[in-house]
Amino acid sequence: MAPIFTGSKFGFATAAALDDLNATYGLNPGQPALSAQDMLINNPTIAGISGNYYFSTPNGVKQLYADMSTDSGGWTRWARTNVTNNTSFNVRSDYGLSGQTPSTEYCAWDYKNNRDSASDTSEVEYMISMDNGAYKFKISTLYLKGTNTYSNRTGAHLSGSSTLDTYLTESELNNNEVSYWDGSSGAYSRGDVGQPCKQMGLQVNSWSSNFQVGQYSFRTAGNTSRCSDWCGGAGSYGINKRVVPYMERSETCFNGYSPGVTNSVTINNCEIYFREK
Repeated sequence: MAPIFTGSKFGFATAAALDDLNATYGLNPGQPALSAQDMLINNPTIAGISGNYYFSTPNGVKQLYADMSTDSGGWTRWARTNVTNNTSFNVRSDYGLSGQTPSTEYCAWDYKNNRDSASDTSEVEYMISMDNGAYKFKISTLYLKGTNTYSNRTGAHLSGSSTLDTYLTESELNNNEVSYWDGSSGAYSRGDVGQPCKQMGLQVNSWSSNFQVGQYSFRTAGNTSRCSDWCGGAGSYGINKRVVPYMERSETCFNGYSPGVTNSVTINNCEIYFREK
């Protein structure tokens, strides 16, 4: 039977009790950990050792990958796609979890939600890794939830900044006004006069069949507006930049010729991790 943990904000063992913990915690299905962060705190012998460990989830004991080195470790991988430039990556349901080891394409949505309650803000932080870590960033929130709204989100590139900057810089990740955040409509209705043309807004979209993080420029409709994306109008082309689960920059307009894709990066796999805060 797995040890019972009490005494910290995560429900982990107190320092005095750590000496009594079984060193195999998280290393076999009979002693599953709650998460990578939980295991890192309660079984410090695995610090820096990334790999597959056993975790207790609402769908039973699962062997999930844990990143124990990036940004001090403690990251549990809860979703993965190995489909190139996957436009149907779904992170709001459970799938691919039959058996103790998930398939190459899976999502453990209920498990991730279950761990939200272990964080002070009732939401975990996230790390998104693409192309086996070539492009990687973390962000304090993906979803409008609890007290951790976009007004106090923080994010940082962890690898691949030279490429990521074309699509989503650290400044944009932290400071862009949110136009859409997981179902909470933020459609602009600010009017035209006095507003900057093509101001970029951050969007995190997670519907029933896809997931994406991107930036989209604010424009007003109509071919007489100074901020219009009507082709040939004052504001000209609108800019769309997507960074997850693949990277693409395009320019579009309402009528006539659109330049289309201007920059792109083929992404062969995308992984999403959580860590309790």
